[in-house]
Amino acid sequence: METRMPLVYALGSNGAGQLGVGHVNDLTRAEQCVFRPKHGALNRSGQDLYEGDEVKKIVAGGNHTLVLMESGRVFAAGRNADWLLGYSVDHQNQDVRGEFEEVDFSAFEEIVLYSSSGEWKMTGIAATWEASFFVLDQQVVLSCGSGAKGELGLGAEVHSSHTLKKVFEVEAGVHIVDIVACMGHVVVITSDGSIFGWGSCRKGQLGDGVRGEKILWTPKRLGDGISFNVERALAGREYTVLIFSDAQPVVWGNTKYFKAEDLDILGQNEIVVSGWSSIHLSTSTTTFLLRSVGRNDRGQLASNNIPPLRTLAAGSEHCVGVTSTRAVIAWGWGEHGNCGEQVDDKGNVVDRWNCIPVPDLEDGIVVKDVAAGCATTFIICGRSG
Repeated sequence: METRMPLVYALGSNGAGQLGVGHVNDLTRAEQCVFRPKHGALNRSGQDLYEGDEVKKIVAGGNHTLVLMESGRVFAAGRNADWLLGYSVDHQNQDVRGEFEEVDFSAFEEIVLYSSSGEWKMTGIAATWEASFFVLDQQVVLSCGSGAKGELGLGAEVHSSHTLKKVFEVEAGVHIVDIVACMGHVVVITSDGSIFGWGSCRKGQLGDGVRGEKILWTPKRLGDGISFNVERALAGREYTVLIFSDAQPVVWGNTKYFKAEDLDILGQNEIVVSGWSSIHLSTSTTTFLLRSVGRNDRGQLASNNIPPLRTLAAGSEHCVGVTSTRAVIAWGWGEHGNCGEQVDDKGNVVDRWNCIPVPDLEDGIVVKDVAAGCATTFIICGRSG
């Protein structure tokens, strides 16, 4: 019996193997991603230990992709993924090591963290342009990769790390509930409603209180004057959206692509996703009508007659959604094939959408969710229900 692996399809930019499909060619049609587990996942009776395990989150940098499973397993593909080959981190005086069985980052290789007491469970992931971030047991953030604007969070003038290193650890009794990142900044939300961040801040994307520092080289508590607990955050290229349960959202940073009335409606929506420079909103958690605000030079904003959607993801400058009938549609900047085959002479899908064909799925398997990165699109499939 073989270990059951995630069923994910991908298309778009793939010059570094970031789609994880086993080669490095850009794709205008979806191909199945290849996942390579570190070791077997069968018990002594031959039963699959990860039966029913599903994709929890997919994040992408400029040329690499991370996939987090509900079980805590993480897979990586693309450039910079090879930096995860071996490392040790001192976490609570315990040695943490990572290793791979094979090295081919045009496919998704599993990252496994070992300690003296067993494997660590990863509970969160994020990515800047050339760096990766992993949350261990909702307590610790690790980073590796590169970035000239403090993205790694490892100290002044630390521009790269080829090994995973500890960036941040919460206090006892507190846990990490969210981590988000974009091109050059990272934001962490903790269970007590606190906000921490690091990286580029000269445009105010980490709050006006630190704008003058231009770069935060290490994590810093943010949000002086915010009296409400933050539930989650979104990161654009030069802004951050903070979402509260009982107050209007707050937007930090460069909002030149948004009108005042655009930002006023954020609190009226249950579903909010952000690309580099556009925000997309809805008012229902099942099927919903979509409203988009922000930059539209590439057709990023949804057309008025877009069909009702079950779910939605925003990439750098494109969007992908799943309709009420579980069709996959995409629009915006699609030069690398991430929006499908039909684009205009500038590589865009403007004021309309493309339907993305999904290969035939076996009975009981449906399209459940989507994710999007820098000119990359991912289609997540699983059992219905």
